[in-house]
Amino acid sequence: LKSFFHIDSDNPDVKYRISLVAAALRSPVNMLKRGADTTVGVVILLFFGCVHLILELMARKHHEDFEAFHDHDHWPGYALVGLRVFFAILFIVAGGSTFATAKRQQDSPLSTFIRHLLIIGAGWLLAFPFVVFTASFVPLVWRHRYVAGG
Repeated sequence: LKSFFHIDSDNPDVKYRISLVAAALRSPVNMLKRGADTTVGVVILLFFGCVHLILELMARKHHEDFEAFHDHDHWPGYALVGLRVFFAILFIVAGGSTFATAKRQQDSPLSTFIRHLLIIGAGWLLAFPFVVFTASFVPLVWRHRYVAGG
């Protein structure tokens, strides 16, 4: 990925940014330990995490097979797909705003990185809804293989 994102790992600014991201990923629980300083973002994150968990549990009522996470042809499954599309739109809008800011500040390496991140992130977020909606066009015999491979 270094070559795709054109990352110069010897650059001190890049090393600093990578260390910040790595520290955040090592201990994401720290954002919940703020106590009274809990941000709106944390509340929103917890809310959507709970909504996702509830929808997954409600989907179990429609299928007896617990390992059938790929089968989303019921309203909780479509709600999960809708949630993912909502997050993709939010990601694209917020990323587009960040990209425009980086471009206005004439920070070419940052704007290039954000553009690549937008492409990969939007593709990843929209892959699940794409597979779920196109699975209905695949013959039933091949559907499990299509969804599991997608």
